[in-house]
Amino acid sequence: MRNRGQLTIPDKIRQSVYWLNQNSAIVFTVTNQQKIFIEPHQPLKNLQFIMSLVNKSRSIHGESSISGAEVLQQDREMR
Repeated sequence: MRNRGQLTIPDKIRQSVYWLNQNSAIVFTVTNQQKIFIEPHQPLKNLQFIMSLVNKSRSIHGESSISGAEVLQQDREMR
């Protein structure tokens, strides 16, 4: 373990695991005080699900009579 919490993984291990390279996104899972699992990050690729969340967020209307774009514009002008 290095400064700033950096973990050094030996070359032999990195070379044997195709997804473990420089700048790869990984997920750490702590199972107990003695074990940590390192796995590749699996990006969310379900576009249909993502778009359903976007559409759901767009359908929520607040009590204001102005649009979200107008709220952002007003916020920028106040800064």
